Amino acid sequence: PSGQYQVSRNGGAPRTVNVNVGTSASIDFSGDATTLDSVVVTASSGAVNPIDVSSVESTTILTAEQVAKIPVPRNITSVALLAPGTVRGATNAGFGALPSFGGSSVAENQYYVNGFNITNTFKNLAFAQVPFEAIAETQVKTGGYGAEFGRSTGGVLNMITKRGTNEFQAGGNIFWTPESLTETNPDLYYNDGRLISDNSKDNGWGATASVWAGGALIKDKLFAYGLIQYGKQGSNAYPGTLNGYTSGGANLNTDIKRPQWLAKIDWQITDNHSLEFTGFSDESKTQDDYYTTVFGTQASPNREPTRGVYQGTDYNESGGKSFVAKYTGYITDNFTLSALYGHGEFSRSNYGVSAAGTTQEYTGNLTGPIAGCPI
Repeated sequence: PSGQYQVSRNGGAPRTVNVNVGTSASIDFSGDATTLDSVVVTASSGAVNPIDVSSVESTTILTAEQVAKIPVPRNITSVALLAPGTVRGATNAGFGALPSFGGSSVAENQYYVNGFNITNTFKNLAFAQVPFEAIAETQVKTGGYGAEFGRSTGGVLNMITKRGTNEFQAGGNIFWTPESLTETNPDLYYNDGRLISDNSKDNGWGATASVWAGGALIKDKLFAYGLIQYGKQGSNAYPGTLNGYTSGGANLNTDIKRPQWLAKIDWQITDNHSLEFTGFSDESKTQDDYYTTVFGTQASPNREPTRGVYQGTDYNESGGKSFVAKYTGYITDNFTLSALYGHGEFSRSNYGVSAAGTTQEYTGNLTGPIAGCPI
């Protein structure tokens, strides 16, 4: 398992070695120099990613400690963009702002957590969202990776979650993005000065709180880690004006709630056999309140949109739970056996309620307006 280890030889002073996912780690002790085969140069800082010459993979490994020192948004896509050869996909074409690796489509990636594939295979444009605070390491593979990471011609994001150790640790945090520090998109104008879209009143905020704890249930044998996280986002969007006098967009107030959790249990059965279990939830609920838009006089070329009469509410629920069990056995020095079983669920549902109280579920493919539902 990845982490920091103390290694000693013949009862001597211990050395510290950091083991990262998918790469080799070495530590040297003095011995008979006449049989020396190679010289290994190591970095003393944990912030340096060594080049693994034992593999042809193009891999970038980012630990939670490293990401905490880098000013990037707290989501896995932003972490993946730190790897060379990656760019963000389009956000306005239904692609979910996913990363593109080496010019490949954002639908050609695969996503893993503790060895289990969590990619939504319906369109390959989504994946189960592991609580960000629970991610210990992110391995970004951009090329040359082996057949174990199949079904991908783009890149691979392999996430390793945090786990308990012999030392009990607990903590919590709150991340808040206030509305006053959130910048709006610039207004759009024609060359003759006519307003296309007024974005000056759009706003949003977000906050995420989490508590976690990890430690040993049985020293050196059984370890546990658990996290509970709750996130909430709010935003307001006003439609712009098209050609200076008609509406162009939805006037709505959006509220998003994300109650998430993760549990990790590790059982070191013997020195050569271990069993681990991972479970997490990424369910979310979105509520969109729709309103009419009121503009100023039609004679004015730059009429500021305001919020009018309440029209209805659209409710959306998505996400699910994932569970992973993995066994690792070191049978001999040259033979390791690993077996993994996982089960992931994702569901999506939505329905609308009009201002008059009429309820209508969305079913099938919508080809036109349905009475009682916001458009």
